[in-house]
Amino acid sequence: MTFKISTRIRAALTCTFAIAVLAACSQKKDEIITYVPCPRVSILADASELTQFKSGAGRDVTDVEYHGKITEVDFSCAIDRKKDQIIAKADIWIEVEMGPAAPLSNPDFQVFLALTEAGEQIIDKSLFSLRVNFKDNARRAVARQKIKNIKFPMNGPVPVEGHDVFIGFQLTPAQVSYNRTKTVR
Repeated sequence: MTFKISTRIRAALTCTFAIAVLAACSQKKDEIITYVPCPRVSILADASELTQFKSGAGRDVTDVEYHGKITEVDFSCAIDRKKDQIIAKADIWIEVEMGPAAPLSNPDFQVFLALTEAGEQIIDKSLFSLRVNFKDNARRAVARQKIKNIKFPMNGPVPVEGHDVFIGFQLTPAQVSYNRTKTVR
């Protein structure tokens, strides 16, 4: 019995020491990063979908190149108090369907992340390109984009209060108008 206890104690001490060494190595001496709750994150309704038409005046179903929809967003935040900024990571999933007018290519879509104060004033906005790869003869694809080191300025001691993050496709005014007027599918 004594042998089992001393082996367990030795194992526990070894694990504790290893964890302490790893923790010490993982953080730089002058770096002060704290993981915190994120501001409220929402997919902006008017920019949650994108319908891209071929060039020209036509706007019916035969003129659609691509229809995309942001389906999911995972977001995590940390604060770098030394640099007075929020550092975030996002995973964004979009589902895209080729329309009848789609060229034979793997399109890129622009997605934005905007930090707002009280849901109104934009404090910071970043654009990211998201490539969709259609495999074989597939007409539908799902793409996931991991975005790291999204940096937003931090205003005040409690950065999440009164702030929102909105995510959406970067649309033209005509695409926003189309999204607002189209019928529900």
